[in-house]
Amino acid sequence: MGLIAKEFASVQGVDGLSQRQQEEHYSLYKGYITKCNELTRKLCEVDVSKGNATYADVREIKIELAFALNAVKSHELYFGALKKGAGGMPVGKTAEFIDRAFGGFDGFRAEMTGTVMSARGWAWLAYDRYDEMLHIYIGDTHHTYPIWDAAPIFAFDAYEHAYFMDYGTARAKFIDAVFNNLDWQFIEDRLQCALRGEAVTKASWEPGTSAMAA
Repeated sequence: MGLIAKEFASVQGVDGLSQRQQEEHYSLYKGYITKCNELTRKLCEVDVSKGNATYADVREIKIELAFALNAVKSHELYFGALKKGAGGMPVGKTAEFIDRAFGGFDGFRAEMTGTVMSARGWAWLAYDRYDEMLHIYIGDTHHTYPIWDAAPIFAFDAYEHAYFMDYGTARAKFIDAVFNNLDWQFIEDRLQCALRGEAVTKASWEPGTSAMAA
């Protein structure tokens, strides 16, 4: 059984991001689901004995599968964290970790904004098990610059397709719109999954439904 696209209320539009913008963006996510399933099938059929670093079918499939699969997981963390009019401030352990890592919400927002403005693809808020801290990592595509042992708990889509219909080149206004709709309980639930050693993108997708870590 292959991947199945998840449904998100934020696709119907949130404050500052129109329904058309969100629906067009969501259609790309569904396309990555389709490609993941197609590439997974091809990987089962490819002759892995013909591996070659210059070119090989197995090499090409694995590279593009990494691109598509990371796109799926990142988009799920993006759409899942948006809730119409949510905004507000971090809650629970997330607030504590943000204070520890960034010196407070203002420091976090400043670094996230600077990272999104600098990214060609993504900015990921991730819990890194190496130092047990939150970090904001940058990615120019879905599968560039991975940090081992880091579990993303929110993915900020910086690609133009995430905002161009509503904002054109005004990326800073798009960033404000995302912050105005961030569902911090969703992000808190992802952090709790990471702290328990669970897969954050496999967990129950409704905020507040996962059992909280002690």
